[in-house]
Amino acid sequence: MIYPSSILLYQLSERLGIDPNHIFALTQNKRLKYTENVKYVIKDCLKQKQYKELYEIVKKEKNLNNFQTKEEKQFLIWHEAIAIFEVNRSTKTALTLLNHALKLTLTNSDFLSEREIHIMQTMAIFHGENKEYEKSITILKRCLTNFNKLDLPRDKEIKLKIIFNLAKCLDFTYQHEEAIKYIDRGIKLAINLNTLYLLGELFYLKGQCLLKIKQHNVEDVVYNWKKALFIFELTEKEYYIKMVQDELIEIQNKKHS
Repeated sequence: MIYPSSILLYQLSERLGIDPNHIFALTQNKRLKYTENVKYVIKDCLKQKQYKELYEIVKKEKNLNNFQTKEEKQFLIWHEAIAIFEVNRSTKTALTLLNHALKLTLTNSDFLSEREIHIMQTMAIFHGENKEYEKSITILKRCLTNFNKLDLPRDKEIKLKIIFNLAKCLDFTYQHEEAIKYIDRGIKLAINLNTLYLLGELFYLKGQCLLKIKQHNVEDVVYNWKKALFIFELTEKEYYIKMVQDELIEIQNKKHS
């Protein structure tokens, strides 16, 4: 049986002019609350990079006022910030919203919740996109410290994302050897978690960092890029496959010239 995506269901209810909850009730567990269904749609939009749709949903939900608890409001404002950043490229507005979202639940800045770490990481990504790498590095290191204090994190892949973004920022600030230390931690973590999430990207970034070190070994670069290529082929990431193949050809041509 084929089920329509949650985004499609949401859009269908909009066109029919009926409460999205009625549509969800036909296709999903009736006991699921409306807000949980909408959260699912929002996460789906984010996963599929459908930022305009995300923006429209968030705007509508803010007006409907269904998200009433602190945590629900925080979730909505956090995703509003992501939508505004991706659609309008308005870093200042997005960061203001994230700060507002964070303040809704923040009680101890030395012990952040998993959600608060997630929001702070989004802040770091926005700073990184704005080429404010040092700010991003500071925030990401704080995220990592706080994540390590969590007793039972629900989403252990958050740590992988923090490490990957931190390594990227260190690479951008010419701290290539420091970046490699974090990349190695990320690779080890991905293997321990039995996940391919960001593993290809980590191997690719390690090759890039190795290439920028003065006395680098070309074989080490090729070794890491070949591992990255294998994972990208396995996960069918066409853009990365083409990019790594081209770079491997280029580096091997230089080696033989």
